[in-house]
Amino acid sequence: MRTALATGCRAWGTWAALLVPPVAVAQTPPSWVVKANVFQPLARGYHLEAEKLWRAHPRYSLGLTAQYYRGTVTGITVRREVQPGERVRGFGAELLPRLYFPGRNAELQSGFYLAAGPHVQRFRLNFQESGWIEYTRPDELPLLVPALLPYTETITRYGACALAGYQGPLELGPLVLDFYAGMGWRHARSRSALPTSRYRTSMLDYGAQGLYFPVGFKLGVRF
Repeated sequence: MRTALATGCRAWGTWAALLVPPVAVAQTPPSWVVKANVFQPLARGYHLEAEKLWRAHPRYSLGLTAQYYRGTVTGITVRREVQPGERVRGFGAELLPRLYFPGRNAELQSGFYLAAGPHVQRFRLNFQESGWIEYTRPDELPLLVPALLPYTETITRYGACALAGYQGPLELGPLVLDFYAGMGWRHARSRSALPTSRYRTSMLDYGAQGLYFPVGFKLGVRF
């Protein structure tokens, strides 16, 4: 009796497993996009942005960009002759909320967008400038001799910008491409032994201030 009952229960269990479809488990869509700025390494800058989707309002996201600068100064940023050994070090951050305008059946964090937010940066630049040093002659009389003297300039810059762009997936797994262009304003304060800043020669220079027009693209991964 017990054997027959156990066999019947197993049979009913097998038929129930075949008739009742498995419950589908909803997969959570990706909500993070991490991107690197492709152009900034030309100016010795390394920018990495982490963008987080706001799930309560899927058209909105918030991006935070960490900025790091280190290396020799290049002719891309300054409109003058660059000295050998002229170097920059610095860091910064940018906060960028986004509003997307996705098309039909578009993925989250994809499509045309508008963004605006503040940023702050701090640079330390080492260079040499012509000057005079005191040299004592054999007869112990002082003499001024021309020479290149080491200088340091510290720049603090802050501002804000507004961007319009397009972000979309590539056909290479989770890769994402982000194009943008916009307009912004920034203010810079410099501190140096020289009377004026050495790094305001162009819109791309480290001490540039006023109106500027950010343009570029970023390459990243979605997860």
